[in-house]
Amino acid sequence: MTSSMTGFARFSHQISVAQITYEIRALNHRFLDISMRLAEPVQNFEPLLRAELRQFFARGKFDVTIKFEWHADKNHSLPIDQGMLNHLIEAIDRVAKQMINPAPVSPLELLRWPGILGLEPIDQITLWQDISYGFKQSVAILQGAREVEGQVIKRYLEERIVKIVAISDALQASLPELLCAQQARLQKRCTDASLSLDANRLAQEIVMFAQRSDIAEEISRLMSHAAAVRQLLTESAGHGRRLDFLMQELNREANTIGAKSLCAVQTAQVIELKVLIEQMREQIQNIE
Repeated sequence: MTSSMTGFARFSHQISVAQITYEIRALNHRFLDISMRLAEPVQNFEPLLRAELRQFFARGKFDVTIKFEWHADKNHSLPIDQGMLNHLIEAIDRVAKQMINPAPVSPLELLRWPGILGLEPIDQITLWQDISYGFKQSVAILQGAREVEGQVIKRYLEERIVKIVAISDALQASLPELLCAQQARLQKRCTDASLSLDANRLAQEIVMFAQRSDIAEEISRLMSHAAAVRQLLTESAGHGRRLDFLMQELNREANTIGAKSLCAVQTAQVIELKVLIEQMREQIQNIE
């Protein structure tokens, strides 16, 4: 299934001591780039969380945030390590005396200092089980969002492939008529210049012209690349790079056909081809 590289997921759940909130933002990127902002109790799990992401995604830039909000005990105030708090306040005072007009330190900033809250240690195995569950739920939500957007991109690409095939058919069908028109122009020029051109010479000129303007191979390759794009869009995710390569090949064939253009109508058709290919290329940058 075609999957976009952009998406957002948010998930929250309660555990025995806290509420955990996960947020994952994903953007397009050539490679897999993961950035994490984790609450203190979760920081030890960063390598495991990175490994989890790598199991599901091959490309994209991911910003992961995990917030940890302790449950307040209704019967007791939060335990504070008074000794550590006293040492911290003394250290702040010593530093403040060496500064000019130091900014005040708020009590909330002191409470955020690691170890100030004398909370009981959490069993790491149980905590990882909880974190792993919540993170996988977040990843599943993100996958769903990326797949929904991917289907929108897929329909967009399919519409343009249909137009590319139609233009290719029209270019191929118009070639015999253009050759006849060229033959008529050659005969008229000879007549206007009072020159005689025997049938063999005229035939040779037409053959040479037909060889220079023959776009059958380019049209064949164009149709082959278009079919390959359609096939990739029906396959599983992870084909963004191959689609990008096919856009380069489609553009190459369009340029060659443009160089062999015989008239203004054909040139306009080639321009439309190149516009459609560029529109597809821009959207394919978002496909994983």
